Amino acid sequence: MTSFSGLVWRHVPVGAVPLHVGRIFKYSEGRWNRRGEYACLYTALTREGALAELARLRATRGSIVGSRDLVSILVARLEPVLDLTDPPVYRVTALAAGERPDAALMTANGDAAYEHCRCLADEARRQRCTALVVPSAALTGDRNLIIYFDVVAPKQVDIDDGPDRETVPDT
Repeated sequence: MTSFSGLVWRHVPVGAVPLHVGRIFKYSEGRWNRRGEYACLYTALTREGALAELARLRATRGSIVGSRDLVSILVARLEPVLDLTDPPVYRVTALAAGERPDAALMTANGDAAYEHCRCLADEARRQRCTALVVPSAALTGDRNLIIYFDVVAPKQVDIDDGPDRETVPDT
């Protein structure tokens, strides 16, 4: 396990608070969370990655997404973090989760791929990880930081709104 610090990006509804934790618990099950059990904050390590995630969301949900704000979040410290983009770390985590290691499943679509990711998340949470670094499914070669606020202890996190905010209109 490691720690993370840096600027990360995400898109939010226009005017929304970037770190509104209560809001993340209202959304459906995702690649790295289980609805009704735990939620997570999806962020991208690059601005381009967050824009790719928004494009992917718009491609699947259409005009319902509407205009969004692209915002940065400043992570001064977050630990422990499990980096699933590191092949040995991924393999050990997959085996501990009772999963067959197949890193391609972390970016694939479909029920089996999503369940594989949720099993990895379950295992990371059992290990008391506050976050995961994972490959981006929206932008090849990019990475995402997935934060689990219900695992975070105050001494393990220093996170705040970042300096950037721009509206990305619905096109």
